[in-house]
Formats: sequence, structure tokens, C-alpha cells
Amino acid sequence: MQFLDRNIDEILDGLLSILRKSRPQHVSRILGISRAEHNALRMLSANEGCDISTFATSIGVSQPTATVTVDRLVEAGYATRTPCTADRRVTRLHLTDNGRDVVERSKEAHRMILTPYVERLSRGEQEELIRILKKMNEG
Repeated sequence: MQFLDRNIDEILDGLLSILRKSRPQHVSRILGISRAEHNALRMLSANEGCDISTFATSIGVSQPTATVTVDRLVEAGYATRTPCTADRRVTRLHLTDNGRDVVERSKEAHRMILTPYVERLSRGEQEELIRILKKMNEG
């Protein structure tokens, strides 16, 4: 039996335990927004200026669902729609200052939640963790 076969449950349990403690709903509650809005704001922050199709793909939903999500973000004052100058059929999505503030507060809340776990690791272990996570997220 290979190492991974023998240890996959332990790896999975460890990852899920940490993720449960830093779940977006905990952060969303702190920020006073829904989990969907929280995830959408984080994705929009990473894809600033994208169109609705790209945004939908980035959050893993259909285009109509993404449109409803963006409507809510716009109504709440977290995002804006801007017509594309090169193609008037396309609308670009941008965070407002309020939206950026929520994203920054989200990052800070995640830091507060995860820091005690990461601080248990030596600097070398932290660097290795970053390297491993990047490798796991490739492709």
C-alpha cells in the first residue's frame, strides 16, 4: 500500500478541520454580509474589471446566477458595472471603495482566524506549506 493510500484520510481530516474553523460563513457573519456576497467580493477583487461571464466562471455559477449576485452587490454599494469602451455589449465589473473595504476586512478576519494555526509552524515549515499549497492548486 502506498503512502498516500495509507494517509489520505488523515490529510483530508486535517485540512477539513482547519477549513471548518476558518469557514467563510464565520467571516461573513463578522462582516454582516451573506456567504455568497463574501465569496463574490473576494473573486471580484481577484478579477477586477472582468465581464459577467468571466465572473460567473470564477465563482462556479451560471451566468444568470452571477448576474443576480452582481445585482445584489451593486444594490449594496459594493460593486459597479462599467460599459466597456472597446465593445459596448460588454460590461466590466469593479469594486467600489466600500467593496474594497469589505474585502480588506475579510482578509483581516481570515488572518486573525488562521494566524494561531500558522504560528505553530517554524518559518521553514510555513515556507514549505506555502510551496505545497501552491503546488496543490496548480492546474
